[in-house]
Amino acid sequence: MLAKVVDDSWNFRGANTKYYTHGLHSYPAMMIPQVASRLIKENLGNGNSILDPFCGSGTVLVESMIVNKNSYGVDINPLAKIISESKTTLYDIDELKEAAIELLQRIESTRNIEAPSFFNIDFWFKQDVIEELARIKHNVEKLSDSKRIFFMACFSEIVRKASNVRQGGFKLHRLCDEKLKAYNPNTLELFKKHVGKSIKKLEEFERVLDSPPAPKILLHDMRKKSPIEDDSIDLVVTSPPYGDSRTTVAYGQFSRLSLQWLGYNEKEVKNLDKMLLGGVKADEAWKTSTPTLNEFVEKISEKDAKRADDVASFYIDLDKCFTQLATLTAKRAKICMVIGNRTVKGYQLPTHRILKEMGENHGMNHVKTIFRDIPSKRIPSRNSPTNVAGITSETMTKEAIVIMQKM
Repeated sequence: MLAKVVDDSWNFRGANTKYYTHGLHSYPAMMIPQVASRLIKENLGNGNSILDPFCGSGTVLVESMIVNKNSYGVDINPLAKIISESKTTLYDIDELKEAAIELLQRIESTRNIEAPSFFNIDFWFKQDVIEELARIKHNVEKLSDSKRIFFMACFSEIVRKASNVRQGGFKLHRLCDEKLKAYNPNTLELFKKHVGKSIKKLEEFERVLDSPPAPKILLHDMRKKSPIEDDSIDLVVTSPPYGDSRTTVAYGQFSRLSLQWLGYNEKEVKNLDKMLLGGVKADEAWKTSTPTLNEFVEKISEKDAKRADDVASFYIDLDKCFTQLATLTAKRAKICMVIGNRTVKGYQLPTHRILKEMGENHGMNHVKTIFRDIPSKRIPSRNSPTNVAGITSETMTKEAIVIMQKM
């Protein structure tokens, strides 16, 4: 029997817009700090080691630092690692402010820097923006390691803000011609403002800390054996992807331009969405030991066999992550997952039930499932899955917090 809990105290309406470092950089993160904080406080017990296997922008790592616990963050996306490291590194704030002043002075005095060359750079950026970004990057790269990470994260944010991409979404869509003609961002001014805001938030964050251990952040695929020690994790708090990147949140597309500007391999960057959960069709047959998944894949297959394969591939990959979590967690460790129930071909997939069954298949007992509203600013209430104008369907308005325990 699935224990469902409806508790309005988990909704945190209006509370998630200003909270220490969490507004530092934009990334398609689904975990808000208040949820992460409460899950840690209510489920860690006497444990000391926390893991977020899909760490994204580092929310769980930040909350782990606030309570002085060891933490590990894992993500396959290099941009997520950069952002998480920039938010969880403890800086000397006065030194960071001085470095910012010197950096901005050098940028303003630098001229004729060769810009990187990658496919369609002129399509996504205006020429004056390319020149300004090149000047910023050239000078940031000269900084020492810890400061470089901070300013590179700031730079990655400005790459997207100064680009020709329509803001407010996760996929790469260029501004229409009319809006593009009127769009003339002041790239250096955007960078200055973001650096100033980010330093201020870090200063607020460090005021609440008491010499916490530094998180260990790994660029790693959670479907594979982890370098983290077996049986060492006392609590998992995470928000795995809600589905494959092609049809839900396009993490790879969101990161692509920033990573290309940061010098990452262009082919690998473009293939990032294929590297994520469900990005490649699973080799094995989709029939699994998870009855709810089997039921819904069969239903979807009757309407669209290809979409059924997409769905099955995502959950098969997620099950591989469960295999690793079962190995990494200590006995009696809690596993807390925040997940949404997406709709495919008119069927709302009960991911909370699928996770429960997956956990049970890997030696975990279901503790409870809590449902909370998804704040409207985080995800649209309707979308257009067919890409046909006027044809929309309801997206996720609630998410589930599934809590399990390794036995």
